[in-house]
Amino acid sequence: MQIQFRNNKLANAYSKPSVAERMWGRAVARKYIKQVSAIFDARDFEELKAIRSLRLHVLKGNRAGTFGIDLTGNMRLVISIIETDNLTIVLEVVDYHD
Repeated sequence: MQIQFRNNKLANAYSKPSVAERMWGRAVARKYIKQVSAIFDARDFEELKAIRSLRLHVLKGNRAGTFGIDLTGNMRLVISIIETDNLTIVLEVVDYHD
């Protein structure tokens, strides 16, 4: 799949592990890079949904229309899918349970 990052911080966190570690700590950084890599490797949204380890789930409320992917504990990667272009937009890494 194609990926577009919401901002340069998220793109840099993916391409430079040290940046991700400074932003979220080692555990979240490693998982973020692993999960974004899995999105890149998927051919389409159906294949992405089939990757059980992502624990891809639909979000509700003020995040309706987006999806969450588990990172660690309460930390989630929030993405948006544009199926017509087979494009995933990485929106944020957040603890949306707070």
